[in-house]
Amino acid sequence: MNKCIEEKTGRLRYFDALRGFSMIFVVFSHVVLFSMGLTDVKDSTVNWVIMTFRMPLFFFVSGFFAYRVCTKWTASLVGDVIKRKIQAQVIGTIVFCSLFLFCQGQGIFTWLHTGFQGYWFTITLFQMFLIFLSLLSRLCCTERMLDIGLLLVSSVYFLSFGVPVIREFWDSPLGGILCEYEVTRYFQFFALGIFCRKYWNQFARLLTKDWFKTFFIVIFVMCLCFMNLIENSQISPPQFHQDSRHSCTICRFNSRSFILLQQGEIL
Repeated sequence: MNKCIEEKTGRLRYFDALRGFSMIFVVFSHVVLFSMGLTDVKDSTVNWVIMTFRMPLFFFVSGFFAYRVCTKWTASLVGDVIKRKIQAQVIGTIVFCSLFLFCQGQGIFTWLHTGFQGYWFTITLFQMFLIFLSLLSRLCCTERMLDIGLLLVSSVYFLSFGVPVIREFWDSPLGGILCEYEVTRYFQFFALGIFCRKYWNQFARLLTKDWFKTFFIVIFVMCLCFMNLIENSQISPPQFHQDSRHSCTICRFNSRSFILLQQGEIL
């Protein structure tokens, strides 16, 4: 079964294709917003649809490749991976965000007060890797405990949307620098990617089932209709739904060369 999906080299063609699509979606969305005179995501129906799953897809694929099959996580290996992630995702983000701010006539340390703006997803992804590698992969003694740990962390993040103290932290300078709001929103997708890779045989069998694919297409269309109904309604929805519909913070298209260059390391 997996021969149709996984080549002899061990590469998963479906997920390599998802990497390419995620890059195309990034470029397309920014061309639409910054090169076609549009001022809002909803001005383009196609772009609005893409924006509903673009970032969840990105973090799902990132989580999928974060899990290494048959890898024994040691303190040395965890430290080496974290070191490389710091170089690629933290230091690189600080340097290029500072250059972008300088070119915009702002102070190079403005990110200390406003956060990393359009570069938020690199800092967010680094924290997800840090949670997975340091707290889960190293501290959980068994694979079952790893599953429980991922579910617990995902549940805590999900439930924290309704906690006023957490919301205040999101708005603080430190919360902005750490991009905690985005970590809270997207960690569940990162964890789902890990589960899909870990239980790949079962997941691959589901992908071949017509009922499974039909079910998710129907659910996706229903969610789009529900979101459109909420946005066009005069009734204010619950705060949780407002948070889940907020568009991702994005910077100008001419600063995205760094992001595209980093895609290979991030994913």
